[in-house]
Amino acid sequence: MAVWPGHLSSLAAALNPGLEFVILEDHAAVGWDWRSVRVPVNESETGFVEDVAVRFVRMDLLMTPDQFRRHALKLQSGSDGGALIWQLSRKPPVNFRLSDKEGDARAAAIRGLDIRLIIDLPHDGEVAVISAAAEVEARAVVTRLAAGT
Repeated sequence: MAVWPGHLSSLAAALNPGLEFVILEDHAAVGWDWRSVRVPVNESETGFVEDVAVRFVRMDLLMTPDQFRRHALKLQSGSDGGALIWQLSRKPPVNFRLSDKEGDARAAAIRGLDIRLIIDLPHDGEVAVISAAAEVEARAVVTRLAAGT
């Protein structure tokens, strides 16, 4: 199904509250402007540097549906407001990115990981494409979007 205009703040309602994991791939937390932020430089607890100037910081976020809804407006203000969001009932493998898969490999990954919902929004305000694993889930998405919850 397609939703226009697509905004993360309103598309958050499409998420299934009964599925624990929401992945937001390649979120642009910091655009091309230099910003002073605290960033991890490695995986250790002591690997943080304070007040480092960075630009173009992208990351994948693993959130609950409630976390996504609470932060959707802030996420929407990322560099272009676009997003690839997918939802499933179990934590995905650490080395898996849906955006790296195409065609048959993507379809197999969606089935294998039981990805139930995908929201693809190229940029804020453009057409969002929402894919559901089953008709019953698609109908539930429409109901949630209509209710705004």
